[in-house]
Amino acid sequence: MVDSDDEVTTPLEAVPEDRRRRLRPVALMTVIAVAFLAVGLLAGHFLRSPAQRQADTAPPPVTPLTDTVANSVVAESVPLGASLERGTRTDVTLDGASGEDAERSVVSGVRVKEGQRVSGGAVLLEISGRPVILLPGAMPAYRTLNPGDTGPDVTQLQDALRSMKYLSDRETGFGPDTQDAVSRLYRRLGYTLTTVGADEVKEARAAVSSAQQDVTSRTDEVETARIALARAQRPGSEPAASSSASAGPDTSRADGIADARRALRSAQRSLAQADQALTQASSTLAAARSKAGVVLPRSEVTYVPSVPATVTALSTAIGKDATGTALTLVSGALVATSEALDPTSATGIRVGQTAEIVTDDGTRHPAAVTSVTTTAASSDDQQNQSGSDKQVTVVVAPGSPVSGDEGTQVRVVVHTASSRTPVLNVPVSAVATGPQGDTVVTVVKNGTRRFVPVVTGLTGDGRVQITGDVAEGDTVLIGDAAQTSPTPSPR
Repeated sequence: MVDSDDEVTTPLEAVPEDRRRRLRPVALMTVIAVAFLAVGLLAGHFLRSPAQRQADTAPPPVTPLTDTVANSVVAESVPLGASLERGTRTDVTLDGASGEDAERSVVSGVRVKEGQRVSGGAVLLEISGRPVILLPGAMPAYRTLNPGDTGPDVTQLQDALRSMKYLSDRETGFGPDTQDAVSRLYRRLGYTLTTVGADEVKEARAAVSSAQQDVTSRTDEVETARIALARAQRPGSEPAASSSASAGPDTSRADGIADARRALRSAQRSLAQADQALTQASSTLAAARSKAGVVLPRSEVTYVPSVPATVTALSTAIGKDATGTALTLVSGALVATSEALDPTSATGIRVGQTAEIVTDDGTRHPAAVTSVTTTAASSDDQQNQSGSDKQVTVVVAPGSPVSGDEGTQVRVVVHTASSRTPVLNVPVSAVATGPQGDTVVTVVKNGTRRFVPVVTGLTGDGRVQITGDVAEGDTVLIGDAAQTSPTPSPR
């Protein structure tokens, strides 16, 4: 039994022979129909009319590319490749100066190494046992500072000591407070101080002591003369022996009083002279003291505009003579220093021009050109593309700190000129040469085009200033572009 819900399949062998003969023509016709259908499809794919072929090979239709006339500030700019570097380089130059006891000026110690960051108050080198101390300041040391000295270099030293908490307030000149601050700095670093004027003070003190003794002696003489005069003037006193004693008692007494008065006046004059000598000796002592004290030798300090500073080059070693450049420091905020430029590439760039520093993340930092330096081309490239043997380096300082490390590559855009106020401008590609050889833009309106003569001005950021019979918002042709069309079918 077979379930009525089950599908029944009849084997081909079970089909009667007469029925199979009737099915053969139907199958043959089906195969022929499928074959004709396939041939038709292939023919439709490969066989095309000339019109169809021309349509397939014709260029795509052209559509105009346009932009609008803008009214904005146009700035001419020069793009530069640059890298971030510290703003100020300072060469530490040795001139052979050393301590008074040194017989030869040599480098006796090197306290830093290349790449090291050094803070204010640190010792960079030792010259014949004496330190070379790093301090913050824009002005190089140009003289040895002695007690009582005044000037901008003294003020700079005081500011440096204040920044390092050695000095609380400024004072007038290189006085006791400043000297004490220097003393504490040297004690912390482990070096003895250089002083001056001790012998002069000692001599002046001795002179004052001698003058004081003379004043005391002269004062005693005056007092003795006063007593003698008082006795001579006392009634009934015996006159002192004199050349006029034989003239009588009254005459002898008068002469004695006169002699006592002369002696008193002489003693008083001697006392006045002694007082004057004491005053002079005291003034000399005060002057000696004002000039005595701590000395800051010029050779023992070097200044950089800001600290910490980085040692970028070290060209000395222990045992070398203390002459020439010993090391190079860089300090200050990061600035962008351009690659060496061909002079023609730097045309128009001047100190004070506005600029932008563009970092890898696209951040644009407002900046200004602070230095444009022309030097001889390096030995590796004696002549640049323009044939010049010179090269130009541009330094651009940001208005606010730029995040990054020294050596980071950045892009700098220097604005060499600006319209300052909004002007009509179009893309540079919109400006062309007209039929009459003049400069034109093509204004597109309502599907029609017309040439409009213009005068061009500043160019910047791909746009150019124009003046002519155009208005803000006008549509101008900047080129024609082919519309995308289906790719022709393969033949």
